[in-house]
Formats: sequence, structure tokens, C-alpha cells
Amino acid sequence: MPSFFLRIKAAYVVCWILLATSVFFIPKFTNAQLADVYLNVGGSYTVFLRKGDIQVGKSILSPEMGVGLSFYINDKQNWKIKSEFKYSGRNYNTTFPQTEFQFRAWGLQLNGLAEYPFSQKCSGEAGIGVYFYQTFLFENGVIKLLGDQSKSVDLNLIAGVNYQIYESLFIGFRTSLGLIPMVKVKAVGKFGEMDGKQHLLNAFTPELFLRVKLYRRNKV
Repeated sequence: MPSFFLRIKAAYVVCWILLATSVFFIPKFTNAQLADVYLNVGGSYTVFLRKGDIQVGKSILSPEMGVGLSFYINDKQNWKIKSEFKYSGRNYNTTFPQTEFQFRAWGLQLNGLAEYPFSQKCSGEAGIGVYFYQTFLFENGVIKLLGDQSKSVDLNLIAGVNYQIYESLFIGFRTSLGLIPMVKVKAVGKFGEMDGKQHLLNAFTPELFLRVKLYRRNKV
């Protein structure tokens, strides 16, 4: 089987092919018009759901960087469909006496979104994303191998808002809800023993970002 990083590179190539071909072919076969091309830069904070008495640890702020295209899909030029490709992380650590474990999930995410304006400067967006990631474990700064369990995929429901602060500069907030559990952990008992039953945790990820639009179509 191909390595995870080969799959990441393949996803990267496929995404750019889709982005490039969409610029030329989508407007020709539909009423869609290229609306804008943009860059996103920001950070995210991961919260794991359904924890109960499970000790997961403290989340660490992770960088988010991506590129996207959007298309107007109606004559009023309000509804947009958006295609995004971005790097994102899910990082957290757990500390025990004399031991610190750091879990770092790094990967690429492909998003498909719809956007609608609430006003001239504010808009909302929602959609789905597929997140291809690999998890690394560090024990006191030393990397540990996790084997095939470290390579996985998550499906996210996404919703957020954007606000224009200056011409082509926007600030945005969005959240992603992972539908596929990212973490398998065991509960910690009263005296520190690990419970034999495994629990599955889903990721909920708020994200704050700046969006720079490299190209914007003037509305008719």
C-alpha cells in the first residue's frame, strides 16, 4: 500500500487539478462565474467530545493555512459555491508524573462550502470537509511510532461567518464537527489504573482566520 505521505501528495495534486479545471470548465457548462480566489491563514483549537471521565489532555493552538476558489451560481450573484484546500492540525498533550505525552495530528483537508451574504460585509457559510491526517506521539519530546493506527481520515460538518474589514481583507470564524472518531482512549480509574474498555472521541474544532482575496469579480 502507498505510504500516507504519498497519499497526501496525491490528494494535493488531485486538488490542484480540480481547482484548475473548475476555473475553465464550470463556467462553460453552468451559469457559474468565478467570484474570487483567496488565501486563508489562521489557527484552530480542538475540543474532544464525549469525554466523560476520560483524561484526554490539554489542546494546543494549531496553524491553519489554505487556498480556495468560489463561484457565483445564480444571476443575482449572491449564492456562492466554494472549493478549499488547506493544511490543518489537531494538537493536544497529556501530562502524568514525570511524563508528558504530545499528540500531533497533521494533514490536508478538502472542503466544499456554500456561502450566502447577510449584508454587504457579512456572510455565512456551511458545508463538508474531508480531512486526511497522520498522528504522531511524542513522549517527553521523543517521537514514538503508532503504526497504521496513526493514518486515518475524518469527515467534518462545517459552519461559519465572514466579515469584511478592509477591501480584500476578511476575518472569519468557523467550526468543524468531526463525524469519525479521531482518538481511541481508555478511562482512568480512581487510583490511576487504565480501564480495559476503549472509548472513541470526536473532534470539535473552532477556527479563527484572516482571508485575503487575491481576485474579486465586480458584481454586475
